[in-house]
Amino acid sequence: MKTNQQSPIWPYLAILAFLFVLSLTAPRAWDRQSRREVSRVDARNQGANIHLTSQHDAVLGFSKVMKLETTTDDESEVELLPELDRLPPDVSASEGKVVPAAPEFADDVRDEVDVANRPPMPAAPGPDMDVPDDEPPPEPDDPPAVATSTWPLPRVLLEHLTNLAHEDPQLVWPARAIELVHELCQDNSDRASTLKIIESLRDLATHDAQVPTADRSMASEIARVRYALARWIDVWDAAAELRDTPSAEKVGKTTAERISVGLADFEALARNQPAGAAWREYLKLETLREAAARGQSDEERRAAARAVLDRLASRRLSRTQRQFVDDGPLANLKAQLRAWAAEPVTAERLLAHLEQYEYTGLASDGWLVADDLRGLNWSAPDETDRLSRRLDTHYRNANVRVAVAEALLDRLVPQPERIDAPVRDIVVNVPVRGRSSTFAKLSVRLIPDARRIRLGLEARGVVASNTVSTSGPATIHNAGQSSFLVRKLFVLGPQGLSVWPAIAEAENNYNYLVSLETDFDGVPLVGSLVRSIARNQLDELRDEARQETAQKVAIRALHQLDAEAEARLIEAAKKIESREVATLRRLELELTPVSLSTTNTRIVARARLAGLQQLGAHTPRPRAPSDSWFSLQLHQSALNNGLARLDLEGRSFEIAELFAWVAEKLGRPELAQLDELPENVRLTFAEKDAVRVKCQDGRVEVTIALSEMTHDGSRWRNFQVRTNYSPRADGLAPRFVRDDTIHLAGESLRGKLELKLRAIFSRVLSKNRDLRLLGESLTGDPRLQDLEITQFAVEDGWIALAYSPRRESSKVARQPQ
Repeated sequence: MKTNQQSPIWPYLAILAFLFVLSLTAPRAWDRQSRREVSRVDARNQGANIHLTSQHDAVLGFSKVMKLETTTDDESEVELLPELDRLPPDVSASEGKVVPAAPEFADDVRDEVDVANRPPMPAAPGPDMDVPDDEPPPEPDDPPAVATSTWPLPRVLLEHLTNLAHEDPQLVWPARAIELVHELCQDNSDRASTLKIIESLRDLATHDAQVPTADRSMASEIARVRYALARWIDVWDAAAELRDTPSAEKVGKTTAERISVGLADFEALARNQPAGAAWREYLKLETLREAAARGQSDEERRAAARAVLDRLASRRLSRTQRQFVDDGPLANLKAQLRAWAAEPVTAERLLAHLEQYEYTGLASDGWLVADDLRGLNWSAPDETDRLSRRLDTHYRNANVRVAVAEALLDRLVPQPERIDAPVRDIVVNVPVRGRSSTFAKLSVRLIPDARRIRLGLEARGVVASNTVSTSGPATIHNAGQSSFLVRKLFVLGPQGLSVWPAIAEAENNYNYLVSLETDFDGVPLVGSLVRSIARNQLDELRDEARQETAQKVAIRALHQLDAEAEARLIEAAKKIESREVATLRRLELELTPVSLSTTNTRIVARARLAGLQQLGAHTPRPRAPSDSWFSLQLHQSALNNGLARLDLEGRSFEIAELFAWVAEKLGRPELAQLDELPENVRLTFAEKDAVRVKCQDGRVEVTIALSEMTHDGSRWRNFQVRTNYSPRADGLAPRFVRDDTIHLAGESLRGKLELKLRAIFSRVLSKNRDLRLLGESLTGDPRLQDLEITQFAVEDGWIALAYSPRRESSKVARQPQ
């Protein structure tokens, strides 16, 4: 039997920091099938420790695992794999902030329930687990004006279809698709005709669009247009079934009474529990109680309900805390709060927000789509479930993808040095003394798994020894050598990271008798007789001694690998916790795994970096070269989600204060120490979309929106600063270099050169400060110097980077001019 130990981090490979964060932040987003699978595993293991029964069984079991075959292609994707959360340990009661008990509820609320037989309340989540309160949604922007359309026309999709039709007049389906899209958006009152148009569009996207072409750029463009068309078809198909969600007027009064009852039940339980006050503070129940007791607007009640539901669904809750939330009074309260959290969302409003977001790519427009999605998820009608799932699939898809080849992992595994150590042991009841030298080589083996990252760490080595053993009057000098193989399994999957105990096997290669001495060597006849007896006894015990020696070598190697792996895991956990995880918490972002997979040659991880009300990728990513050892695809939504969490909107800073603010948010103190920053400049950022990036046409466009700026008595209002960064490969270092031009836009600047503004922002966005995509610790690693960058591109919202073994110069992919 094998022991399955849960660990919160990945092994000590620096390249897998991305996977560390995945294992620490894995949320509850996996589908029902995976939940049932993990439930069966939990039922079998029940948290118990399972131990190896024998070395033979352990080795045999690992060998069977290593022989699994795969049918997964290196570049294939596992679409939106189900996911289960990996839960952190309980937060102790002392970690939660304890506040005085809330006042008693009103007399008209149901009497206190009997809580004598209730289990004790677990400690409430600590302050670092707080989920930000939902603010009332901002007023939505006006949808694009369409004179005769019930649904808004998708401008970006129509633009792509039109360009495709112009580039290749022989293609008939783009023009036909344009006609059908106009027809669908202009008249969808009749459900039967609407579904008929949608099916016609689906036929175009799945059949007519599959026309072979020898032009690779054209084939890529066709694939992108097909993907966009299929995405809109799925949304239209689900939106056609959408009806108005229940209004607050229909459920408000009744729900308020039920929420008051649920609060009373929880208060009756919490009043006599040590953790009750901390739970009340964590869930902000006082605000919810006021909303239930007094008449408030729909937006106020919706914000209060969503704030509590977000905290109840926090991915940082422990198993005990989550079980407490899912059972008892909080479960009933959560069910009632869904009615308040739901929001009437019409198909017209949702599609207008969606079309506007695709057209602008602004984080504020994405916020409206995400807010509609949250409202649909909390709505009662069954028809909303399908649409919300379609939106989640297409607009909250993975925006980060990392693939690492087995060959690269082998390169990055730290190799142990030779170990010289004294030997003090007992073999076949005979004391043995001497010296030994151990040589070992670590390597990585990937084990195919379509739903998990599964790899084995192998240590192969030899132990050479020179020993002296004394038995009775005989002293024996031996020279021996043993070989060993130790394997340790790591699995990153729905339950987080599982670290299995090492298993080992060893074999004694040889054991030579160097010399034999006895206390009677100087005595005639007796000396020869004693030597003969000693040699015969040595021959009789040789096989037993070799087996015992091999077993001892295996056990020592096993314990050594386990100890070193544990030490490195603990060290890596502290680094990851203090850097990446702490930064995500400061920015209130979640790195949600979408799919994890392992093939014979590489591991692939796809994840979404986003907050509760942020979106992911919605365009197809560029394909990495087939021979790449490392590839990274990063969507602009991941960058914009992080920029939005810098909390710059509406704030005013001096330039030095701005860099210090960003340095603290990102946990990068070096940003606060930059030189050559302009002085006496004060910036006030716009109320929304203060900083954003757009990745297209081979460049990363950075836009800064300001409502006001002052410098030495001069003042400018309501303008934007825009510049472009182009990808450049400096050896193994992927850099983004700023273009020469600083672009200014705004009504107040129309027709003005504003040389002072350009000079200021040329220093703020200095060309001397390149943006690096990867750290120097990786790109400067001497073990990677025979690799080269074979892909560094910016297209369709994505940044794509790939490293491959050095090719011939004629085959190296070049950056298009």
